[in-house]
Amino acid sequence: MLNLDKINSQFDLNNLDLRNFDIKQIKNMLVQHRKVISVVLLIGSLLWAVMMFMDYRSKAQALHSQIQREQAKFQAIESYNTATKDLNGFISSAPNEYDEFSLATQISKDADLYHISIPTFSPAQSKDAGIYDVRDTSFSAVADNFRDAMLFLRAIEQSSPPLRVSNWSGHEDQNGTVSFDIDINAVHIHS
Repeated sequence: MLNLDKINSQFDLNNLDLRNFDIKQIKNMLVQHRKVISVVLLIGSLLWAVMMFMDYRSKAQALHSQIQREQAKFQAIESYNTATKDLNGFISSAPNEYDEFSLATQISKDADLYHISIPTFSPAQSKDAGIYDVRDTSFSAVADNFRDAMLFLRAIEQSSPPLRVSNWSGHEDQNGTVSFDIDINAVHIHS
């Protein structure tokens, strides 16, 4: 066991006389208290190691947090680039704009195919809906029978670029023909 009182009396700095400073005496004291010095150095080394570990740990946690934030930013950038690529692909595959002549030509071709006569045709009206335009067209038609009228409507909706029948009403006349009114829409996406 260590006797701290004995050590304290030997290290009394109040009565230190620098004129009678003897190196042999200090050497003897260090040799006698080798265990104490070793324990103090060991404790100091352990404290230093613990402090270094805690510092390393806090720096590692900070770097780990920063890496996670940067990975989240990188993923957001990748998602943005993918979405932009998908949007550009979608817009490039979107149908071209129908002008009034092309629209009338397409409807006339389908009407001839199914023996439909078109007595009235209203000009197309375009509505701007932000990123796309909607072109509405109305016309009246007469078919020889109900089957031809339905095939004509299907041909309109399957045309390229696509058209949509937004409203249809009709009736069978006494002579067996089918008269009907149609409203169609053509959509053009702005590029």
